[in-house]
Amino acid sequence: MSLIQSDVVRVFDKWALGIHHGPGDSVLVTGMNGEVVELDPELRERRRWQAHEGSVNALRVVDGQVWTAGGDGAIRLWDGAALEPLKTFRGPRKPVTSFFFSGSDLVAQSYERAVYLWPSDTPDTEPRKIAKVATLALTRHGPLGSPRTGSKAGDIGPLASRNYTVIGNAVNFAARLQEAAKIYGQAILLTDRTAALAGPA
Repeated sequence: MSLIQSDVVRVFDKWALGIHHGPGDSVLVTGMNGEVVELDPELRERRRWQAHEGSVNALRVVDGQVWTAGGDGAIRLWDGAALEPLKTFRGPRKPVTSFFFSGSDLVAQSYERAVYLWPSDTPDTEPRKIAKVATLALTRHGPLGSPRTGSKAGDIGPLASRNYTVIGNAVNFAARLQEAAKIYGQAILLTDRTAALAGPA
């Protein structure tokens, strides 16, 4: 199977951040400039609108309705005809990086490494904030988050010799435990706190 580039469509002067299936037969493209552009199936522009100040970081179509989240820390539900926000959820001080729905709740993660929860039908309420959440995903059992540890994972080094690695205090401490296990001739060595959390064998 080969991929062939058949059409190139320039939508923004700068980067497009996402391409999404829109309501009906439309394609929605989100941009760094805060705009959403609606294209028809032939990739011709139908219309565009300013959705956020800053970038549009996330977009979801739920029951035919368009929701966006952006660099201004807001999440908006849009009126498809008038292109006016029907609901605006505010709370995060930094950009919202992702969002989804869990039951009747709107769940969002912000760049400040915090999760915010609102009842999805009451945008004017103060959201519940859960701090120090590094990553967030929706599983079949509900939202799953991992705590912020201060560690970083990713490709590190110059382009010619880049390696995927994890760095940080937690990683350094684990490496010291691993070396100590060798010194004491043990297969596993853990801290008192980890042993207490694990419970009896």
